[in-house]
Amino acid sequence: MWQTTALNVKQHALNYLQKKAEADKEKAQLSLALLLEKSAGIGDHSTEDYYKNLDEALATLVDADDRLEVLAKYFPPAVEVLGTVGSYSVTQDDLPIK
Repeated sequence: MWQTTALNVKQHALNYLQKKAEADKEKAQLSLALLLEKSAGIGDHSTEDYYKNLDEALATLVDADDRLEVLAKYFPPAVEVLGTVGSYSVTQDDLPIK
């Protein structure tokens, strides 16, 4: 069973924010690729719709990149503690084989 702790909730929240921003970035990149490379397949849209869609996709990409940057700056990934030796924590970086 999943146990709720302050650290657990924080990590789940940060994971959600990271994955949401990554998904939004992928969506924007796909939208831009379709609009720029396959615009004939989009259908009957006015040029105004086309410009609006381009603007929206770019804004989504910028927003997602900004969110990922902020997450990396203010909430860097935690180092996973694999165990302890005496009073020292052992991390992946401490292991001889990576």
